[in-house]
Amino acid sequence: MADHNDQRPENQSTSANGSHGASTQFFGRHLWQYAVVQDIFWISSIIGLLVIGYLLRSVLTPILIAFGLAYVLNPIVTTCQERFHIPRVASIVSMLMLFVTTILVAIWLLGPILATEIDQLLHRWPDYQNRIMSYIDNHNIALQEWIKRLVPTDGQPVAGALAGKAPRGLKLLTQAFSTTAYVVACCILTPIFYFFFAWRFDEYLQYVLRLVPNKHRDEVRSLAKKMDAVVGNYIRGRVIASLFLCAGFSFCWWIADVPYSLALGIVTGILGAAPWVSTVGLPIAMMLKYSDVVAEGSTAFPWLAVLVWPSIGFFGIQAMENYLVTPWIQSESMSMSPVMVITVLLIGGAAAGFYGLLLALPIAGCGQVVWQDVIYPRWEQWANDT
Repeated sequence: MADHNDQRPENQSTSANGSHGASTQFFGRHLWQYAVVQDIFWISSIIGLLVIGYLLRSVLTPILIAFGLAYVLNPIVTTCQERFHIPRVASIVSMLMLFVTTILVAIWLLGPILATEIDQLLHRWPDYQNRIMSYIDNHNIALQEWIKRLVPTDGQPVAGALAGKAPRGLKLLTQAFSTTAYVVACCILTPIFYFFFAWRFDEYLQYVLRLVPNKHRDEVRSLAKKMDAVVGNYIRGRVIASLFLCAGFSFCWWIADVPYSLALGIVTGILGAAPWVSTVGLPIAMMLKYSDVVAEGSTAFPWLAVLVWPSIGFFGIQAMENYLVTPWIQSESMSMSPVMVITVLLIGGAAAGFYGLLLALPIAGCGQVVWQDVIYPRWEQWANDT
């Protein structure tokens, strides 16, 4: 009897603990132990980080640029440290000094030409605008009616109504000042962020790797190496290709006597960092050339000067970049079909604008690695087993 009475509290305690454990478990397992719940958590976390990054893109721009530079240049810094025994700090400072020196030399050589072209563009912009408005008012009735439906004119000429809708000088001055201040702040903050990212880059990677469960660490390390090969080659290739496009477009359009060839070539080459986005520079070059020909009083349409020579220069440089420069730099491609590349770029551009165009292909490349090495083999094994 005594023994039986002594066992009752223990049995009650055990049943109480069992009922408490059952309240936090489902079929004998905790909720976070189910693979579906873990997948939902990680996917939601990644989507949340992407949304937050997009909303804070203006603030995160110098940080992302600095991190990208640290990622791209980390192999060089690591090689200098391991092979030549140069401290990381010395390598990073040397690269920063070389970069700043290159920028200053480029400004010293090209700055006066760019300043002259921009000054000419600002002085001639009212003439360009008046020619466009005059053409709309006098020659294109359909376009005129379409603009009247969009912009109430109250009986005024369309050109005058559109001119009245133009931003005022104070607003333009404020926007120019804020943009200049933002660019200056990015130029100051980016090298600072780059220094700290590059200094501890390998330590950051090891820290992140230690957060991965031990049983999946080798698999994650293998995936990370493959993603690094794809994304690293892509980024380095696009940077060098963009520099090539800047020089090539500027030179060819200067030969073709396109107005503002240096400024237009640099902007078009920078846009070329995202594949095929540089195409927008060709119609602009044609329109600028046509405006100059019209200003000279020509009555016949100059096919060669407006359409042929700028196009030959553009497509020639683009072909050299596609078939010579990019294959030489990027030893490993993403093995995507043209249809897939266009689809990925359209989705990235629609979702995040120019940033989406830049990041769409690297993200798709990482997704392709995950699909080929993780999802597809397991799916195929599941299909064979069932």
